[in-house]
Amino acid sequence: MSPATIHIDVPKNLLLKANGGQGQVYANAQRAKHLRHKGATIGRDWINRHQPWRPYGHVDIEYEIHYPKKPPRADPDNLAPTVKHLVDGLTDAGLWDDDDYQHLRRRTYTMGPPTSKTGLWRVSIHITPIHTEEPS
Repeated sequence: MSPATIHIDVPKNLLLKANGGQGQVYANAQRAKHLRHKGATIGRDWINRHQPWRPYGHVDIEYEIHYPKKPPRADPDNLAPTVKHLVDGLTDAGLWDDDDYQHLRRRTYTMGPPTSKTGLWRVSIHITPIHTEEPS
């Protein structure tokens, strides 16, 4: 399998951040549900365009976070709660069997160029398959 990238646009009203300020528990649960559904829908679409399909076995993942505009200071891993629900959706879609450490070995967060669209973040998920040698 070759490396792949999946882009998921996330409007401001769906963002979940690790540094607080997200509102009430019910609202956060609704955001999480929408993010997971968005990930699953985009994942199924991606799989349908890449047939025949076999789930990834072991991969390294880079989450490239694109803010609407370039902030003076940014901490891309503050969007980990948003990314987590998107990845759960990609798992539901069948991109990989599970999103545990045995399937998604390494996860890194990087800053990407801005989307230049007010109120729109983008998460670019770069997937790099890990090819392990079979024992002889």
